[in-house]
Amino acid sequence: MRGRRRKSEQPQGPVVIDGKTVEPSPTAKVLGVIFDHELRWKEQVQQAIKRATKVAIALTGLRHLRPEQMRQIYQACVRPVVDYASTVWHDPLRDKTHLRHLNTVQRAPLIRILSAFRTVATATLEAEAHVLPTHLRLRRRAQYST
Repeated sequence: MRGRRRKSEQPQGPVVIDGKTVEPSPTAKVLGVIFDHELRWKEQVQQAIKRATKVAIALTGLRHLRPEQMRQIYQACVRPVVDYASTVWHDPLRDKTHLRHLNTVQRAPLIRILSAFRTVATATLEAEAHVLPTHLRLRRRAQYST
């Protein structure tokens, strides 16, 4: 295989370019997407969850809005944070763990939007709020991007 290095052949130490030392890093951020050396996307998903949760918490301060208005704000403010560059990092066949964590980000605002009990099933919340489940939304984005 030409052009590919085996794991043992990967450079381990710092690299010197034009007299400047560049230290290797386990991750690289390009256009807001965090790449790791194995392309597992764990850090990218964690950052997306962290940012979306922050936005969702900020939205809980909004009062006296109808559920339709709250859903519209959720779709405009929280979902784009989660979905950003999902066509790059989301693999529908492999990302079961990521989806479980991303579902929790969607669940909390839906409970708030519908004024539902915490024990209500996520699928019920999504149906009542007329919101696509996370796995279907990300799959749909992947289909339309190609």
